Amino acid sequence: MVLHAECLPPANVERESERTLGHRCEQAVLDHETYVMNLTEANADPTREPRWHLEYAAKVQYGMQSLEAAEWDNLLNRMEADDELFQSFYRYVDILRGTFVKAAEMVELWEASSRIHDVIGA
Repeated sequence: MVLHAECLPPANVERESERTLGHRCEQAVLDHETYVMNLTEANADPTREPRWHLEYAAKVQYGMQSLEAAEWDNLLNRMEADDELFQSFYRYVDILRGTFVKAAEMVELWEASSRIHDVIGA
């Protein structure tokens, strides 16, 4: 599990797996979760630990089987046809970054999808 402390709040957790295949060790991100807290509430009583709650888990939120490239490609294809799904993704990307996501960056995401299509032959 990796906690990205520089993003407080929110805190991002990636569940990772590691396995050894012969002489090679593979790692894979199993899921990505974002936790948030209410800063006003936390600052009201600094002696109490803040209460974190799960904002979303990527696999559940987007109906993905894994976080492998082919699944992200599938998600991008679904977002092309489903604006509500795209807006949900856009909102969570904005939460993760803590800033407004520029349209040019989203264009790069769509272009990356095209490159994935070429690589996996979809």
